[in-house]
Amino acid sequence: MLAADTGEPLRDATVALLHDSCSGCEPEQTHSGADGSYELPSVPLRHYAVLDVRAEDFAPARRGF
Repeated sequence: MLAADTGEPLRDATVALLHDSCSGCEPEQTHSGADGSYELPSVPLRHYAVLDVRAEDFAPARRGF
């Protein structure tokens, strides 16, 4: 992921996937790499989910899909 204002990679951002595909589950969570990339291996199919991103010096961001 990239910063919207500079286009620079967001390093070490916390990326969480919130979903309701299982009751009481903790969100899938990872951190972005030096190039802004991240991987979430268990994205549920056909369930509404929210991607929550938090990085130092940036406002939290959420996007549903």
